[in-house]
Amino acid sequence: MTPMHPVGDAAAVKLSFKFTVSSDWIEEQLQETGVELPETWEVDFDLPEVPKVFRGPLLAAHRQYVHLPGLPDFYAPVDEPEPFLEAIGPWLATSTEQQQQEEMQSRALSAAEAQTVENFESERKTWISQHGSPRLKRAEARGYKVNRTYATERAAIEFPRFWVDTSAESEIRERTDPSTEALDLEQEVRAWMEVHNLDFEPRIVWLVEPSKDLDEHIDQGSWLFEQQEAILVSGFLDRYILLLPVDEDLHRPLESGSE
Repeated sequence: MTPMHPVGDAAAVKLSFKFTVSSDWIEEQLQETGVELPETWEVDFDLPEVPKVFRGPLLAAHRQYVHLPGLPDFYAPVDEPEPFLEAIGPWLATSTEQQQQEEMQSRALSAAEAQTVENFESERKTWISQHGSPRLKRAEARGYKVNRTYATERAAIEFPRFWVDTSAESEIRERTDPSTEALDLEQEVRAWMEVHNLDFEPRIVWLVEPSKDLDEHIDQGSWLFEQQEAILVSGFLDRYILLLPVDEDLHRPLESGSE
């Protein structure tokens, strides 16, 4: 007969669980003993000493427990296998279900984000082929990243005079009690969008820091930027914001052929 033996030493298995106890039980012990006990406890089960009927359930419970966030919450400390399993069972079921739901939501969100990216790229290719500048078409055809140029060129047609913040560098705050000048400009923007079937909701905001392109425009004019009202359009291409300062000197210069 071929000799057989284990490789390494046998080792007794110990299962450790941490849990919290209720504030009511802690208060009861405080009144009874004058000692305030801690909220977090730990119990160890040495499997060789646990009755066989509880070893399997304890192993299964521990394998669930180590993969779940947080700690089970008991009314009072429990250190015997049977009552411990009864106490931890509802927490394992609830926490496992919650974890599964969160994982499903995360997968759904990831799928939605992937679909959004796919839609953006598909729309970008179509738009560039139909409306893009020669430089943009060549760069896109050769596989270069062209999102910024694409957004800038498209905004020049759909939202002339607006600046595109593709880097999320601008700082805006809520504007209360907007001026007549800002309200008039907002109305002009609404009229433009209605004529051109653009489904956005412009809002008057307080522009604290300009976007990168606007900042470069200010530098070229040797101007000093002052915080001011601006018209904000969110969700351009489902990822960028557009800004139109009230100060006409800070409007984006119109491209050739823009109205």
